[in-house]
Amino acid sequence: MTLLSRPRHPVVADALDLARDWCAGHIIDSAPALGHAVKVALVLGQHVPNAVPEMVAAALLHNCPEYAPKYIDLDGTLTARFGTRVTHVVRGLEREHIALDQRPVPDMTTTQDQWTLYVSAADKIVSLRCVLRRAARAPNPAAYWHARRAFIARVPYFAGFHTSAAPHLPPSMAGELAWVVVRTEQATARFRVGEDGQGERERSPGRPGVRDGLMHMTRRHMKEEPVGQYRTGQKIKVEATSIQRSNGAAWRGDEGQIIGETGDGYKVRFKSGFVAETVKDYEIKEA
Repeated sequence: MTLLSRPRHPVVADALDLARDWCAGHIIDSAPALGHAVKVALVLGQHVPNAVPEMVAAALLHNCPEYAPKYIDLDGTLTARFGTRVTHVVRGLEREHIALDQRPVPDMTTTQDQWTLYVSAADKIVSLRCVLRRAARAPNPAAYWHARRAFIARVPYFAGFHTSAAPHLPPSMAGELAWVVVRTEQATARFRVGEDGQGERERSPGRPGVRDGLMHMTRRHMKEEPVGQYRTGQKIKVEATSIQRSNGAAWRGDEGQIIGETGDGYKVRFKSGFVAETVKDYEIKEA
């Protein structure tokens, strides 16, 4: 069961219908925009399983300022159908998306705005996962990254967001965000250029790169466990509160077996028959 499983709460069902209408014909990360919205809601549910319906609605509708018809009163529509908190989160995400193109580091003065912070973190996890997955599958990874200079320039922003947000996120969400940010830094290190015009790997040992600022948070939230410590065939059990995907869920203590490894994590088959993709080290432990 996930936050989007049937029967859905009326608020969630209404938000999903509206997102489907407004996202029609739009693309995010080379895929239908609705798919991105659904993934953000599912990631939110994975790390915040008790999320209230309005928070899920905000996740489903977080990109609606870009996709909703321009002739409607967006704030009025969202507030009338879902309440002021959903409108607040949607506009908060809109401001952050604009800021992402305007400043090298995030303005984290709203870390106490829990709903906006949770949805924003879920959005980044989904987006960075997608970028890393496409890079891993690219026939020429160097060409892939060279064509994405704008994204590479935002990597310090993502790192700064994690460092500021992690203490205010559920531990599992902070851990997954750390995992994707560090993987993104590793993948783009030789393509990033500092203010001195040198690539990240060309800097002297005395000049730390962006990744250094993340490591203390990464160790804290990933329990100092190396990424990739498990292997195919190994039996594990769920360490996180839950592992939720669109095809099912596993809960703390559920046992399973790793049946594959990818650049995004593990593929695990649980005793219930549920198969989860992209399972991370911090979500499981040895059975």
